[in-house]
Amino acid sequence: MNCSEVIVGSSKGSIFHYDFRGKSKLPVKTFRGSTGSVRSISCINYLNQMHVMSISLDCHLRLHNFTSGDVILQVLYYLYLYKFMLFKIFIKFYLIIYLISN
Repeated sequence: MNCSEVIVGSSKGSIFHYDFRGKSKLPVKTFRGSTGSVRSISCINYLNQMHVMSISLDCHLRLHNFTSGDVILQVLYYLYLYKFMLFKIFIKFYLIIYLISN
C-alpha cells in the first residue's frame, strides 16, 4: 500500500480497498465476512505479508489476507468498545503467535 490507497469499512459489513491513482471510482478489492458495521480497520505487515484486521459490531475480529481477500482468522470477543485500544494491542500479539505457529 502507498499514500494513494485507502481501506474503508461500511455500516453494512463490507470492507473496500480503493486506489486513487486510476480513473475508476469502483473498489479494487472487497473483503467480505462481516455481518455488522465495521468499527475499526488496521493494516498489518508481518514477515513480508500484508494482512487487514477488522473489528465489527457482530463481536468478531477478522484477519483477511490482503492479496486474496479471504478470511484467515475469525475470533469472537466480548469487550466493550471503550476498551478497544487495549484489545487491539492484545490481538496483535495473538496474531503474531498465530502466524508464527502456522
